[in-house]
Amino acid sequence: MVRTGLKVSYFVFPTVIEFSPNYSTDHRLYVGTREHGIFLSEDAGKSFVNIWNGEQKFIISIAISPNFNFDQTIYASHTNGVFFSQNAGETWNQITDAAQIVNPRVILSPSFLEDETIFIAGQGGLICSQNKGKTWDVRPFESLKNPFTISSFAISPNFSQDGEILVNVYGQGLFKSIDYGKTFHHVAWFDSFDHIDFSHPLCFPDANSLIRYSPNYRFDQTIGLASGDSIWISHDKGNTWKQLHKKVRYENLRKEIEYQGKWRIEKHVELSAFSAHWSNHSSDCLKFLFFGTGITWIGSRGPDHGIAQIFLDGDFIKELDLYQANLERSRSLLELLDLPQKNHEIIIRIGNDKNPMSRGFLVSIDAFDVMT
Repeated sequence: MVRTGLKVSYFVFPTVIEFSPNYSTDHRLYVGTREHGIFLSEDAGKSFVNIWNGEQKFIISIAISPNFNFDQTIYASHTNGVFFSQNAGETWNQITDAAQIVNPRVILSPSFLEDETIFIAGQGGLICSQNKGKTWDVRPFESLKNPFTISSFAISPNFSQDGEILVNVYGQGLFKSIDYGKTFHHVAWFDSFDHIDFSHPLCFPDANSLIRYSPNYRFDQTIGLASGDSIWISHDKGNTWKQLHKKVRYENLRKEIEYQGKWRIEKHVELSAFSAHWSNHSSDCLKFLFFGTGITWIGSRGPDHGIAQIFLDGDFIKELDLYQANLERSRSLLELLDLPQKNHEIIIRIGNDKNPMSRGFLVSIDAFDVMT
């Protein structure tokens, strides 16, 4: 929503936020939207003014000159073009040479004041200007034929010294330049991971790049990459990479969980997604196929709970007694860690036996946490 006074004026969908280089003193920030153009705030986000309608297109990127306090220059792109303003956003002109790039994203060199370098990338490749957009050159990629789509890219904070750029070409892998974008070579370490796209889905052209350089890259040499289901990090300028492990929660209603028997659904505010599957019929079971290095079963313990039989990849693991005197929902019941990173199948079956003190055989499935 956008607040232009004390009341909400109308709802918009923000796509990108860019802060003035002098934000600490001018409190100025620009917000791009999906179909309402660009908004400006000069009071640290308390109120906004719509300064450009953006031709009612998705605003993909905004780039502000480091010398904004003096040159008042801003670049912005939407799904059909790249534009610039030299009066802080009051009027805009299109960069016609960028028309060959569809869904373009614009990034300024960190040393823009000295090198006047601008990069524009998207569906159609990468183009570069070294004179603030007066002329443009197409930048070639090793072994790739046009047209191709650049779905994400980033520039080293130390660009003036290392000339480094990382680019993700959709479906064809990660590419790197160390000569200020003149040439690009394929990052061979990711040969077996070329299917990974380090960006949001192309159906969201307004989404930000998922390639990030550390602000202290000159010293720590750290780069981060993210995709829809994985995070990677390098501490040696991208020569080698390590995937970061994370937990992904699968709620009880996920289609990947196959229930067999007379399972029912409980609704309660204490449950992970306010619901859980449960059964008190012996031999009822569930199967869950997952990919990862570990799994945690989230469920309940209580006075009417039974014994669960656990199988992993066809092998019997253990029996788990779920009885306790008082009921507790949404608890970690079982952890299986340090598994090989591959597809696994866990089966949980309600046993025929129970704790002598239990009133029943109940087993509940609130969720699973999978370590990827």
